[in-house]
Amino acid sequence: MVPNILVNKFISEIYPYSEKEINTYREKIDFEYLSKNINLKWSYELVKRFEDLWDWKSLDQNQAVFSKLSLGLLFPGRISLSNCTCFRQMDFCEGEKCSHNIKKFLDATSLNDDFPRLFFSMRMFLESGAVDAKMISRYYSSESPEEVIKLDFELF
Repeated sequence: MVPNILVNKFISEIYPYSEKEINTYREKIDFEYLSKNINLKWSYELVKRFEDLWDWKSLDQNQAVFSKLSLGLLFPGRISLSNCTCFRQMDFCEGEKCSHNIKKFLDATSLNDDFPRLFFSMRMFLESGAVDAKMISRYYSSESPEEVIKLDFELF
């Protein structure tokens, strides 16, 4: 049986929460892993609303966030703009092929790194529609969340 704390990390990293759901369950969601979630509808408003809860390093390494927002420009106190290392040689670079940005994305970590089989299975499960807003609500409000989402995978 997969421990509930690990299930919560997987849900936080993969489930496509709405902003309302994030607000409702913010005390239970693991924001370190939510910051890595590529399935959110990333926007300035979303990042600003939960500004004090994000894991900024993970947020900066999240390609879904990178494609929507310039965190270093919008949140200069949280993210520093690194000098461009590609042919543009600008003060900072938003190019996905800039070597600085490529390194940043390659350095990003995920539960997929430690549990690839389980991550794949959880991703399929969470993105299939089998887990919906009702189930997430039951999971976070239950005294025994492991009874709501039972996962019987081998960890290794």
